[in-house]
Amino acid sequence: MKRKFAYSVSVRMKFLIYLALLSSVPVALMGWFAAAYGSSTVTEMTFANNAAILKNLEKEMNGEFKKIDNLLLQYSYQNSIFNQIVQSDLSYENYSMIWDLYNTLNNLRSGLEHVAEIDFYNIAYGKVLTPTQGVLSEEAFMDPTVLRSARNAVNGTWVNTRTNINSRLPGRLLAYTRPIQNKQTWKIEGAIIVYLDAEAISRTMLSAKDPRTEYFVLDREGTVLMDSRTSRIGKALETSSLLNRLSFGGRVQEAEFESELNGTKLLINGQYSPYRDWFYVSAVPLELLTQPSVHLRNLLLTISLGLVILALALAVAASKSLYSPIQRLTKRIFSHGNTWKYKNEFSLIASYIDSVEEDNEALQERFRTAMADMQNHALFQLLLGNLRDTHYQGELDFGSGEIALLLVELDQLQLERQFSRSDQFLYYFAVQNITEEVLGNGGRVKILMMRPGLFAVIHETEGASGTEALRSRGEAVLNAIRTYLKLSCVISASYSPGGLTGLSDAYSEGMRALTYSFIYGHNQVILCNELDPSYSAEADELEAYEAEILLQLESGHPEASEECFGQLMELIRDNYSLVPEEMFGYFASLSGKLWNAADKQYGRALAETPVKEWILELAKQRTLLEVETYFCTGLFQRLRDNASKANKQSHEEQLIATVTDYIHGHYDEDLSLQLCADLVSLNTFQLSRMFKKIKGVNFVDYVIDYRVGIAKELLANPELKVLDISDKLRYGSVKSFIRLFKKVTGLTPGSYRKQLLQEKE
Repeated sequence: MKRKFAYSVSVRMKFLIYLALLSSVPVALMGWFAAAYGSSTVTEMTFANNAAILKNLEKEMNGEFKKIDNLLLQYSYQNSIFNQIVQSDLSYENYSMIWDLYNTLNNLRSGLEHVAEIDFYNIAYGKVLTPTQGVLSEEAFMDPTVLRSARNAVNGTWVNTRTNINSRLPGRLLAYTRPIQNKQTWKIEGAIIVYLDAEAISRTMLSAKDPRTEYFVLDREGTVLMDSRTSRIGKALETSSLLNRLSFGGRVQEAEFESELNGTKLLINGQYSPYRDWFYVSAVPLELLTQPSVHLRNLLLTISLGLVILALALAVAASKSLYSPIQRLTKRIFSHGNTWKYKNEFSLIASYIDSVEEDNEALQERFRTAMADMQNHALFQLLLGNLRDTHYQGELDFGSGEIALLLVELDQLQLERQFSRSDQFLYYFAVQNITEEVLGNGGRVKILMMRPGLFAVIHETEGASGTEALRSRGEAVLNAIRTYLKLSCVISASYSPGGLTGLSDAYSEGMRALTYSFIYGHNQVILCNELDPSYSAEADELEAYEAEILLQLESGHPEASEECFGQLMELIRDNYSLVPEEMFGYFASLSGKLWNAADKQYGRALAETPVKEWILELAKQRTLLEVETYFCTGLFQRLRDNASKANKQSHEEQLIATVTDYIHGHYDEDLSLQLCADLVSLNTFQLSRMFKKIKGVNFVDYVIDYRVGIAKELLANPELKVLDISDKLRYGSVKSFIRLFKKVTGLTPGSYRKQLLQEKE
């Protein structure tokens, strides 16, 4: 027997692994804690250091920008030339005044650092004085953002960093405007505009010792105003999450967190400056901070690896002496191969034992199932009289004493009316359980379903016997089925005094008794030994008629079968007086037999009417005449019509086969519908209709399609011309042939031949 074992490590290898883990795990844990603690400490120190740097950076920048602001404020309030110019036009008539203003702006620029350009804006006249291009209009100045800020800001205003504002101002620039107000009206009449070099400021004030550390300044929209990496100045921040965390909850004075920027994990410090609504930010790569921890971890892992190697050497020596006996034992158990060599010896032996036990349990279960199936089959054959060997008595666990046999037949009409097919089988199962529970205390019970709705109950009695005991058992089963399942049924009761030997005879008597159920009615227990002898003769006559009807149906003679059915109905009218319920019980049972017999020969004729529908309709017939009419029109007439239709269909198919054979043999001759109609002795209308019915296409289309198929075969020969093929297929002209060929195939004959040649290549 084939067995499968899960792969596992040998005990010796486990011992080695355990020693390695014991030696390396403490060192690895120590290294991990040290690395984590070191990384945490470095991170906290970096946060604190960067926070101090940012505060100092903000202070320095604020001082630098405040210096610019104070100087411009001083000029805008005290220098009389600004107050005069805002009242005058910057035109060449006022040349001397413009020259003085120009000198003033140059003096002002000399007192400031990182200045790219200082301009004067005369709002009233819409002109700007620049040091390089002289007086410009607002449009020629080409910086509407700064001009708009100058017109609307009461105090000094910063315009965030921009790149390449115009041809006059290339590079990355940060602008500042200082308004000039009328002292009486406080109206803004002019402004001083200062352009600062953001790259120069960044290189001077934001330089980092480590090139991987970055310092930058953001505005509220996320634009980089200044950056130690000058290439990023003026660009928008690539991620909004960084800006959201810097300004979480409004304006946060300080922020510390980890984030990702440009694909790099960074340690972020943020410092908010309310003076200009800016964020000063430092970004340190985490990789830079974790390097010391990584070095410490690698050192400790190297030490751990050395200890593992030492432990393995000791374990190898110990395993040779400790586990050699176990391995020898495993070899003896599994002497059929080397499957033990790379497996855990203890687990392998335990798995072997478990596998043997599982195989034994599975074998026992299969044996029990096979024995139960064998017993059921043997009992089934004993009941039918196909097996009479007393050798099975001991194997079937029945003694040689009296055995009672109850045949329980359910009301099939009630089941068909109320339940689906799946629900019917649930009731069959319930009947078996209830019967076994009712009779189980009185001796061994075996229940077989001989067919749907008919159960054979074999009961080995252990107490009282005889007619009254048999009646008592039958009534107990009948009452239980009616009480708990609300089903009508008939039970025939008989017994075999010699045990299994007479079981077949008892079954035959019980089945014969069930044929009288239409006389006794439903919900009755019929005792076989109390039947009226006259009933037996009448039942034999009924059975003879039924057998003849079934024989004629199975032989394919519905007329003869219907004639026998009429004789059966005459016998019933002359000898029985049946109420509708009794009448239906007999004819419902007869319907099942007739339907099964007819289905073998005329399955298609009965396919449209299921058995359930047939029986439900049968229940509506109230007299014997109605029942006879229902059988004659609903069953026998349909079978006769089907046989006639089949014969007619077969004749038509033979005629059309003759025509198609003629077309196939004479496709290269002149073909016509009249010619083929004369061939089978039909007129053209009859042949056309019959041809369409059998073949699904009309006569002309069939001929065209067949000739096109021949043409395809001929076109495969490159030596044949299209004209020759057209003549061979009896087309009047090449054009007609090409037109029909293209209509059928979608290609001209030449295109089709070209396609064939390409496929062959």
